[in-house]
Amino acid sequence: MNARSFQDFLRESGTVPGEVLDRLVESAGREKRPLEDLLLAENVVTEEALSPLLARFAGREFCDLLSIEPDRDLLRSASSEGMRNWRFVPIREEGGRLVVASPDWRNPLWRDEVERHVGRTTRVVSCSRTAFDRVIDRWADSARALRPQATSLGVAQEKRDTQEEARVREALEDASPYVRILNGLLIDAVQKGASDIHLEAEADRSIVRFRIDGVLLRGADPIDIAFHPRIVSRIKVISDLDISETRKAQDGSFQFTALGRTIDFRVSIIPSIHGEDVVIRILDKEHLRTEFSRMNLPRLGFGDEVVEGIRRLTRFPHGMFLVTGPTGSGKTTTLYTTLQEMDHDVRKFITIEDPVEYHLPGIVQIPVNETKGVTFASGLRNILRHDPDVVMVGEIRDRETAEVAVQAALTGHLVFSTVHANSSTDVILRFLHMGIEPYNFVSAVNGVLTQRLLRTLCDRCRKEVRYGPSVLAESGITADPGGVFFEPVGCVECHGTGYKGRISTGEFVPFTEEIRDWMIQRRSFGEIRAGIRESGIASLRGNAVALARAGRTSVAEINRVTSPEEE
Repeated sequence: MNARSFQDFLRESGTVPGEVLDRLVESAGREKRPLEDLLLAENVVTEEALSPLLARFAGREFCDLLSIEPDRDLLRSASSEGMRNWRFVPIREEGGRLVVASPDWRNPLWRDEVERHVGRTTRVVSCSRTAFDRVIDRWADSARALRPQATSLGVAQEKRDTQEEARVREALEDASPYVRILNGLLIDAVQKGASDIHLEAEADRSIVRFRIDGVLLRGADPIDIAFHPRIVSRIKVISDLDISETRKAQDGSFQFTALGRTIDFRVSIIPSIHGEDVVIRILDKEHLRTEFSRMNLPRLGFGDEVVEGIRRLTRFPHGMFLVTGPTGSGKTTTLYTTLQEMDHDVRKFITIEDPVEYHLPGIVQIPVNETKGVTFASGLRNILRHDPDVVMVGEIRDRETAEVAVQAALTGHLVFSTVHANSSTDVILRFLHMGIEPYNFVSAVNGVLTQRLLRTLCDRCRKEVRYGPSVLAESGITADPGGVFFEPVGCVECHGTGYKGRISTGEFVPFTEEIRDWMIQRRSFGEIRAGIRESGIASLRGNAVALARAGRTSVAEINRVTSPEEE
């Protein structure tokens, strides 16, 4: 299969104009590069169009690798190193042969090496390079966790009254099936983009659930309850917890290598009536570092009004910017992104966080350590002695921290922080209940951002839909005869959920002189809220609906996260 024969194939297919093809063939010979590489490099054809052509030229079937779920049984037939080295993945069995997918077709010895590796005859199908690169880490890590597995998750014939020393020994042995079960769960959770793993003991089984894009989903088949205490013991061992203590809550952490990177996991274990329940928080800092390196406020999903409002506050010499919303609504990510956009050369930035989830270059970051006396309030007092220009407080949740933060904002510092509340008016109420004087609070605060996270529709499977006026009215959405929305469907790429990733929606309220006057006059919160609406500020719900109209999310999702009353 030389360049000339492939040239003739392309010419006959009519895919590439003759003069362009002649020029690229000449360049391929001169530069000693494959013709297909030049076709892609010069954007003559897309990879989506070229990959099936290469398969047809090589006499192979073409498969869309991204639409295939990995077969765990087949993955045991290959090692992770072999799949990476020989660039193949097993996808199914057919007529006694193993069908493998690969983007490579030029090496005549390749198939022999693969068959020696898997120990059986194969049939090769083609896939695109991009699809292969996207799945290889995921599939190879699954193979590494599963290949030594000799015990089914659903089978537990051992005695259920195993002694504590046997549990300790098994938890310490890397070759034990319980270790491989846990490794498989960790890898599967990371592959699916989960933020948490929930391991819940019931009377006769252990339930595994993953929190993906803020929603709890079934993560794996139930595990026999006899396996549960051994898996929990393994988690305690690697988290440096007391393996013999089963009646008290324990917290710990560990690191694990998956998908070619080291990931931090935080563990919380509590006793329940059927055993110990475990929640494992996944903190993929290397992935976060990559995401934050190209993150900005518009990419988070905020509209122009919100972005411009936040950026305007970052140019203030002093005052307070508060972000509010429930747990898991993306408040810290918004503050991180805001800090990253600011000029670090002429101002000093210091943060105090619990915990420090992402290391920001050019910023001094301090973790809360209450066992050693470092709280938000005490840490903030110490920070102010270091002459900062910009201070970020991870959360204001008590009177002492609120008082220090307000005083810092009034004495020449720009203070960013988060507050657990549902709206901008709830933030005001929260500070008043903490005992902060209204005059000091309104003098310190420059603006409040209320935000939520919405799941984004999967681009591969979303479908267009038009709703009638009655359906829109039920959701509190103004009917638009020409309005088009989209609904989730579900595919392999989004793990059947119809959603992939999340996007922020927010309501930004600048504290104008008018709003400050209302507070000092002690207007009711209903009046303040009505005044904010009359000022023309886009609401949280209104911005969410705009994202749905743009095809970024669904009406069902905005109804799940917001309510018509927030319009």
